[in-house]
Amino acid sequence: MKDCIIQYWNSGANGYNKGVQRLLHSHKENSGWKSVFSEYLNEKPLKVLDVGTGPGSMSILLAEMGHFVSAVDLSEQMLHCARENAKECNVTVDFKVGDAENLPFEDNSFDAVVNRWVLWTVPNPKAALSEWTRVLKPGGRLLIFDGNWYSGEKTCVQKAWKHGSRFYTLLSERRNMWKRDMDNTFVDGLWSTHAKRPEDDCTLFRNAGLINVESSLDLNKKVYTLSDYLRQGHWGDTFIVTGVKPDGTEK
Repeated sequence: MKDCIIQYWNSGANGYNKGVQRLLHSHKENSGWKSVFSEYLNEKPLKVLDVGTGPGSMSILLAEMGHFVSAVDLSEQMLHCARENAKECNVTVDFKVGDAENLPFEDNSFDAVVNRWVLWTVPNPKAALSEWTRVLKPGGRLLIFDGNWYSGEKTCVQKAWKHGSRFYTLLSERRNMWKRDMDNTFVDGLWSTHAKRPEDDCTLFRNAGLINVESSLDLNKKVYTLSDYLRQGHWGDTFIVTGVKPDGTEK
């Protein structure tokens, strides 16, 4: 399954990067994400790891906020796009090839670990959460953004909206989303397809030893512009899940 994931993202990196570049160069779009980060992370510069960075959108925004950012991804093509985007935005991020389930970092290395649209694709979510917790410093925060991309039945309105959004993307970005459909067998093999989210995510967080676990279903309202909503709103609510690694002072 992991090879299929790498192939899927390598083949779609350049197209996916078009949406990321739009986000990075639009103050209206990226300010929403920065506000969310400010809500959950300290303002002082932190050592942050972005897992599954893709073309680097979250890494670059965090670096622009003054944080010291490292980022990993399994896709070489995504990392190539990420390095070019960081250079264009004049920020420094330490990008490297890395597996979300086997991170190339020492224990207790980061003040925060973040990722966007990643957990749903990992073959072994328990292993991933264990790794993300391992590299967190005691007292550090894990912060993920994700959605119910393929779980549950979609309404007729959502199905029609999906096709309409693809025409919109084709016209506005010259990107053919019909070519990006995932194989049904592959989708059915993903843990997230059969999960109740974000409730199951919260359970994964707690089982990994994290405390103060919280989830929020209002991410769309915080970060989506009208253009984003037209493109992606058919998926339904996206969400935030966060938790803290115990530092031994808890009662």
